Amino acid sequence: MAKRHDASTPTEEPLTRKELILITSALICIMATSLFAHEAGNWKLGSLVYDTLSADIVRGYTCLAHSFGVVFGCALVKLPGIGFAACMQTRTRQRMFFLATSTALVAGSCLFYFAQAATPTSPFAIFFAQFIIAATTIMLVIALSQFAILVTPRTTALVIAGALVVSITLVQGFFSMFVTPPSLLAMLVPYALLMTSSLCCMAAILKQQTLRSALTQTGTSIRLASPKPSHTTTPVVLLVAALASFAIALGFMHVIPLSITTATLTHSLAFIFGVLLGIALFLFLALNAHVVTSTTIWDWISRFAFPLTVTAALLVPLTTQNDFLPALILQSTALYFFNALLALGSCVVSKAINAAPYRIFSGAFLVRSVGFCVGSIVAVALRQAHIAFDASVFSIIGVALFLMIALTTLNANALKYAKTAWGLIPHEDPHGLFNKKIVARCNEIAARYDLTSREKETLELLARNKSPKAIANELVVTMSTVRAHTQAIYKKLDIHSRSDLEALLDGENH
Repeated sequence: MAKRHDASTPTEEPLTRKELILITSALICIMATSLFAHEAGNWKLGSLVYDTLSADIVRGYTCLAHSFGVVFGCALVKLPGIGFAACMQTRTRQRMFFLATSTALVAGSCLFYFAQAATPTSPFAIFFAQFIIAATTIMLVIALSQFAILVTPRTTALVIAGALVVSITLVQGFFSMFVTPPSLLAMLVPYALLMTSSLCCMAAILKQQTLRSALTQTGTSIRLASPKPSHTTTPVVLLVAALASFAIALGFMHVIPLSITTATLTHSLAFIFGVLLGIALFLFLALNAHVVTSTTIWDWISRFAFPLTVTAALLVPLTTQNDFLPALILQSTALYFFNALLALGSCVVSKAINAAPYRIFSGAFLVRSVGFCVGSIVAVALRQAHIAFDASVFSIIGVALFLMIALTTLNANALKYAKTAWGLIPHEDPHGLFNKKIVARCNEIAARYDLTSREKETLELLARNKSPKAIANELVVTMSTVRAHTQAIYKKLDIHSRSDLEALLDGENH
């Protein structure tokens, strides 16, 4: 069997262009489906008249329903026994996971549109439908994060940027065409197309052997390092506090602009422009970095996400002024720059600690979503309390957000802890580190050259300089079986001797 890529160029990736396009298309469709449902709910509920609630408070509730759905989806995939790891062990379970999420997505979508068509419209039914749609779509996005093990951080950054820009532009562009809420049919057609495309892309992914294999990779379990005697908390707790503070500020600032009465087209263009600025900065950093590590990610958070978010927080007093859209632009820039960095950082950390990307991705976005919910709840509560939002009140809020972000970020001392991924990388003896590198290297080669599970086990033992007899004893097979596996490995890797194998292993390490 011919190898898929030239082993002499380790920067090449085991995914074909077709597979990469399929994954990116799936991400775009899934994210656009979630955003479309969120925006459609905002439009519908924001256009209704309520006795006790203003339109911006109701739209704030839709943001909360969406955020709670994301929290629930991130938490569900981490549950032992029924979470993502259990659902991905076999092809049958993968199909069952896909069937369950697809059924939930279709059911939530049907409830969403029936609730909008009902007279009178039930806000709670729409909120619940948005919750279901957000939960199922984030679970599918988490599943797609598994493919980060097959690509470089550079390619991961391109996929993240492309998915965010295209999905947001599609949804915001559609709704910016309407001055009044679009008809149910006008929203149903594009939504149905997006949802169907999402399900078709996921079905196509499950037919690809390489992609199915990536879904089963669970990596090592995550172990937190114990705090030093001079410290009372572990480094990862400090990281969680810092990320949560960013998310709280961003959630608060996301709800505040809902009271702006600017024309829809102007509002959407300002929002899209802010997203483009944030993603452009993200791509500039990711594509020009010599190497992307957990230290690099935190450096970008402290040098760019921190000032962007703090400046946006200090501009909160100007947010409700219709003629000051730069505040709205900066808020969307900070939000999506932070989201993109968090996604890329999750993939980078997962590789550093040899953990499945879904473990880090779901944990990181669980923290982000909980913080976002807290910030949104505070903003909605302040709105509902009918507090007069004058310049002095907004100034106090802006300073409070600044202090919260500054204190948690500075106390994290993250440049020091980032080298060990905030205690997620255990301190091991040289022999343990050597074995971990071998496992990681062999996993990469196995994915690249389509090795079977038995061939991968044989490869790991060969990499440890085990003799054929020792390999046969450890795998409980005959010597002839070991020779057959070795020949198959050599053929797939297009090598002819142990020295060729050692050279390939060393090449992969670089």
